[in-house]
Amino acid sequence: MTAARKLCVAFAAALMVLSAATAGVGTALASGAAAAPAPAANVDGCTVIDEPGTYELTQDITTSESGPCIEIRSSDVTLDGNGHYLSQTGPSGDQTDGVYVNGAGRSVTNVTVQDMTVENWRLAVYYDRTSDSTVRNVTTLGNLYGVRTELSDNVTVEDSVARGNSLGFTDLRSDDLEYRENVATDNKWGFHFEQESTGHVLVDNYAANNSLNAFYTNDIGEQANYRVENFTIGGGERRVSVGFDGGRSVALRPAPSTPDVPGNRSDVGAYVEVGMSGGDTTLGTLTVHYQDASGVDESSLTLWQYDEDAGSWSEFDEPNGVDRDSNAVTALGIRGGHLSNDPVIVAPVGVTHDGDDGSDGSDGDNSDDGSDGGDGNDGSDGDDGSDGDDGDGDDGSDGDDGSDGDDGSDGDDGSDGDDGNDDDGNDGDDGNDGDDEDDSDDNGGSSAGGGVPVSNSEPIMTVDVESDDDGVTATVLNGNGGEPVDIALAEHDVGTTAVAFEDLSTALTADADGTLSVAASETSPVSEDASAESFEPVSYLSVAHDLPLENESFRVTMSEEQFAALDADPSDVTAMVHSDDGWERVETESKIAIGGRAYDIDAGGVGNDTVFAVGVDRPAVDVTDVTTSDDATVGDAATVEATVTNDGATDGSTTVTLQVDGEERATRNATVPEDGSVTVAFEPTFDEAGTYDVAVGNATATVSVSEAATETSDETTAATSEGSEVEAASTEGQPGFGPVVAAVALAAAALVALRRRR
Repeated sequence: MTAARKLCVAFAAALMVLSAATAGVGTALASGAAAAPAPAANVDGCTVIDEPGTYELTQDITTSESGPCIEIRSSDVTLDGNGHYLSQTGPSGDQTDGVYVNGAGRSVTNVTVQDMTVENWRLAVYYDRTSDSTVRNVTTLGNLYGVRTELSDNVTVEDSVARGNSLGFTDLRSDDLEYRENVATDNKWGFHFEQESTGHVLVDNYAANNSLNAFYTNDIGEQANYRVENFTIGGGERRVSVGFDGGRSVALRPAPSTPDVPGNRSDVGAYVEVGMSGGDTTLGTLTVHYQDASGVDESSLTLWQYDEDAGSWSEFDEPNGVDRDSNAVTALGIRGGHLSNDPVIVAPVGVTHDGDDGSDGSDGDNSDDGSDGGDGNDGSDGDDGSDGDDGDGDDGSDGDDGSDGDDGSDGDDGSDGDDGNDDDGNDGDDGNDGDDEDDSDDNGGSSAGGGVPVSNSEPIMTVDVESDDDGVTATVLNGNGGEPVDIALAEHDVGTTAVAFEDLSTALTADADGTLSVAASETSPVSEDASAESFEPVSYLSVAHDLPLENESFRVTMSEEQFAALDADPSDVTAMVHSDDGWERVETESKIAIGGRAYDIDAGGVGNDTVFAVGVDRPAVDVTDVTTSDDATVGDAATVEATVTNDGATDGSTTVTLQVDGEERATRNATVPEDGSVTVAFEPTFDEAGTYDVAVGNATATVSVSEAATETSDETTAATSEGSEVEAASTEGQPGFGPVVAAVALAAAALVALRRRR
């Protein structure tokens, strides 16, 4: 074999070794890329989920325990109910949550809860401080709250059902939620939003037989920027689809009555009751859809409102018109102040078609031909019986009482000329019976003929607020569980020289009557003052009540002058609540306000007699420890280190002083972050040997100082020169020494062997 061929063989062997060594690496990489997802974890009882993943219910879960049954504390979680029930056997008013997605004090995103029925809880499905999440195909039954979101954003609720709850789908202070293709039936409120709940989109939702409102927003302090499309409310002939955008403090439900439209005009069977509390409430658009426009000049349809107190209709201002392709009538730019009363009935109304409605009653001698005065489209057209000018029945003209047929669409009484004096004209005496009294609406009411409303079977809750020098008292009558109780404290001048209290809001957890009293003071109304090293109170708010309440919150404002007087930054304002365990901090959210700053105080659930303190955080800086070097020598610097701690909720600065045997030796400035600590170092020197007492603040220690050692001629550095051994380099475990290096070494060895043979 030639030398060249021997060399090639050697290199070929090396490459084979290299190939074999690296083949396993490629296989491992490919295997990692194709790794299967982790299987779903089984859930067969109440639990806490604090790791990402998919979790599946394997059976129905029933419990009588209080507290959250399934609490989710992690992001990237899917909880799949697989069609199972999650049930609470105790009373729903207890402090119990079915599924609690808990983002309080942590970041929780991308949580999906789906495919389950949750019944008889206080909060069935509760998303708290959560974002980018989904509720899908969930049914809530008989809870205080069905699907509840709070302080969350970008949560989607879709294909879900809320039935028999106090509040079906409800939110408190969240942004940019979406509700799509949901159904809310037999609740008190179908869809309920309050307190800065803004920017939501509702598309293709349905609400019926909800005893109070199908849609309701309350106490939203700015334009809500809602977009509501194809929102269908009510059942039977009262079923109507509406849409709007913008708005705040808006309530919608099917009309409790269908009053006669004016003169020669006709309705198209679509009525909705609209409430807009507050003249600054604005709807960018309000749209009412209709099914059938027969008997009406469709091009003339516009939105009108009916003021029940005045008993009259009026047309909304332009722009106001019909889109015949989509069977929709829309008015733009409606403000709360545009409504003649609150609430009002809104309906599309148009001009009646000529020749359709009894105008052909030309044969007065057959006064019963007054029946031609109504084709069931609009009983009001029965007044055309007056055209009967040819026969003996001259009193056929009195057929105008056919207008009493409130809903001619029922087609039974346009014929009834109430006052015809001859034998035939008086047959029609029931024109006012033309209404469809069998149709109940979303608020549980029904209506009789002639537009006379029948009262709601459930008493209306009232909150009567009175004030005096001691504060404000609100009296609640016919209280409904889940309904908010709001008091505009600013209207009653509740406050102190330091702060103004505004907008106390809470909600009933059960049906109840009672009182809620609120008072402000500059000194603590309880024996234990809120003053502490890290908190300076400036005002107190006392809340006393005998009602079952939750979710208490209120707003306070402070002026720029007050911040200057307190030498405090606006970010330092906070609140405390007094309990059996003393004073505890509560969540405070700051907002810009005219001439100062506003703060929303989230009190959570409070007892029957609760005191809040509003004040400013102060730093609480102190020296907590001093350490020294183990030994020091005369003339050399010793090391003294002081630990400076800040237990306050705001950054703080201080000056610390080193003392040696009571004599001040040095000072240092230290800035300590809130709830943190820093180390401050000193390097004193000593002229004599001995033991010295050192102190920084109230922390003390000792340092021992000795004479410096005498130098000798024996000192040498030989230990690091001659005779020192250098360790042989080892390749074991070193990066890069493996199959590749082995292959190269093998090739080199072969080459050396070849050269020697030559």
